[in-house]
Amino acid sequence: MRKSQQGPTPSLLTRAVESVFWFVRLAEFEILFVLFFVIVFLLFKDLTQQNLIHVRMETSTHTNIHV
Repeated sequence: MRKSQQGPTPSLLTRAVESVFWFVRLAEFEILFVLFFVIVFLLFKDLTQQNLIHVRMETSTHTNIHV
């Protein structure tokens, strides 16, 4: 009976990196889907927050003017 020669066993770090890459390939669509919504949320949060600050500044300057 002959033993099959498979070469040296990969290190723990190599196996860990390969398993992470395997998971990313498996869940690629879900990761991109969540990442898309996170980016959209952050963009719109910043846009609306800047707009609200601008509106508040305008209303505070207009209310302080007495004729």
